[in-house]
Amino acid sequence: MRRAVRALHDERGLTLVELLVAMVLAIIVLGLGLMMLNFALRSESELSARTAKTAQGRTMMESLTRELRQSSSVSVATPTRVVFLTWVKSATCGGAPATTSIQCQVEYSCTGGTCTRVERNTNGTGGGGAYELVQGLLSNNVFTYTPSPSAPEYVTVTLSFPADPNSGGSEDAVTLQDGAHLRNSPL
Repeated sequence: MRRAVRALHDERGLTLVELLVAMVLAIIVLGLGLMMLNFALRSESELSARTAKTAQGRTMMESLTRELRQSSSVSVATPTRVVFLTWVKSATCGGAPATTSIQCQVEYSCTGGTCTRVERNTNGTGGGGAYELVQGLLSNNVFTYTPSPSAPEYVTVTLSFPADPNSGGSEDAVTLQDGAHLRNSPL
């Protein structure tokens, strides 16, 4: 019992040096924790941006391949541009959506790392303006044609996005690739 009373009356504590060392260690541990949190938050935003671009690319590829499968002819076939006649669910070419399909000329064009789509009348006039489908591509050369650009039967679409949007490099790039046979082309 006397020991317990003596321990309670003991006024020994931490020295100033011990207290300062403990504070410095606590600040270092807290700083490392904050650095890890900052890195995780920055990585998450970059990952979200990359995921959004990949989703845009997939959406573009799905609509492009669907329209190519329904197309009847390709009038322009270059690595950066494809123009073809296809069926779209619009009241007018480039107009409001409709429940029935009409034939329109559709152009997909990729320049400056951005791909756009334009819908026109079958003779290439009128229609709506271009709208952006995807941006941030590594290359504008998106389209390849089999057996040749002058008589395509199959169109391949390749979209490559940089792993790090700030570097623009091709290492660890995300690449999406799909293609379509022109099912309705004249024999």
